[in-house]
Amino acid sequence: MNGVDALRVVDLLTVPAIVVVHTVCDDPTDHQRAVLSRVCGKAAAVVVMSQDARHRLSAQYGVPREHIRVIPHGVAPGLIGMCDVRESTTGRTADTTPTLLTWGLLRPGKGIEWAIAALPLLRGSAAGARYVVAGRTHPRVVEQEGETYRHRLAEHADRLGVADRVDFDDRFLPPEDLHLRIKHASCVVLPYDEPDQATSGVLVEALAAGVPVVATRFPHAVELLARGRGIVVPHRDPQATADAISALLHDQPVTPVPVRPAGSPDVSWHAVAARYHRLADDVMRTPAALRDSR
Repeated sequence: MNGVDALRVVDLLTVPAIVVVHTVCDDPTDHQRAVLSRVCGKAAAVVVMSQDARHRLSAQYGVPREHIRVIPHGVAPGLIGMCDVRESTTGRTADTTPTLLTWGLLRPGKGIEWAIAALPLLRGSAAGARYVVAGRTHPRVVEQEGETYRHRLAEHADRLGVADRVDFDDRFLPPEDLHLRIKHASCVVLPYDEPDQATSGVLVEALAAGVPVVATRFPHAVELLARGRGIVVPHRDPQATADAISALLHDQPVTPVPVRPAGSPDVSWHAVAARYHRLADDVMRTPAALRDSR
């Protein structure tokens, strides 16, 4: 548990390893800290996807900052700039019912129940918005409890009187279908419960496409939703979530910004792959004695 299997694999390697860390707990148990520190210590290089994760690895786990590379989560090239961010959100949805969108593998902790609870609280042009939850239930959740969580969410929507405004699309969407969903979304909602979520591919994809985002205050959202690219709200707060969605869709539209502001990295998968390729080259050019001394 908590990375022990990964540690066994790293211990058996006879070639340099690059470790990619997706989640970095801010308040780890002693066991979590020991395992992750040891895995990173055996790596020739460590990759994280946000500056916050880099800071946590250094401060909480003792990994030297110079040993950590930040390479952002990639997105499909066709997704970048797909929505016209220069057009106001209200203008883009004036003739249709606003659509809120969350996608990804469904499981407890995604906070979908809080977004559903926000629907009756929406106001202005956001009132009456539909909420699409796209994605299959996580395989481990299905193995343990079947579709119980999805059924609980549907019952929750029914109790709140918004069942007719919540659409559960339980398919694993191919890229073209997912991109179509994103293109027609008025706002992407990421109501995640976990305060330690260091990386969100959904967040990166939404921002790359140019869709406004409302997200809870997890580190990756705080980092990427700066400069008017969306609104960050407290965890488990339907009223704050409703206020933010209403502001984005009507009252106080978010200031449009370029999908890729000056100085920000290219997040297409081609560019991300090139960065990993350069890192691998750097690792292989580093003398073994120097790598082992880290």
